[in-house]
Amino acid sequence: MATNYDVYPRVGTSDPGSAAGTGGAAASTGLVAGTIYNIRVPLTAGAGTALDISVPIAVKSRLIDATVLTTTTVTSAVVQVFTAASGGGTACTSSMAAAAAGRTRDALTTATQVFAAGSTCFVRQSGGATLSGGEVNLTFQVEQ
Repeated sequence: MATNYDVYPRVGTSDPGSAAGTGGAAASTGLVAGTIYNIRVPLTAGAGTALDISVPIAVKSRLIDATVLTTTTVTSAVVQVFTAASGGGTACTSSMAAAAAGRTRDALTTATQVFAAGSTCFVRQSGGATLSGGEVNLTFQVEQ
């Protein structure tokens, strides 16, 4: 007899579940489920005092996390995300240091920023006479 690969050893249910983990219960008031996606923004080391990298946002999304992975360090280098070029508009992340190799995570203490569909956010590199290298990972949640 041939093996049936369409059968999996898992429990089947039509229960949507809940945030509390109670089977069959309705979701708690105020909780909004959303698809999470990540945008990787490469940072190229080189000459320059500041550089804006525009990141197009295809669907209405909330920026919920950001990290910088520094591979080429610059003592005074920082990376920050804004709603407008040249460090204008609203700061969407804290100023994340790129002075040491490794990861730096956003530490902004204000409400998360929502971007409209078709808008742009700006990753701004700055620091001394040269720019650091590495990548920024922006984590978004799709908004309803």
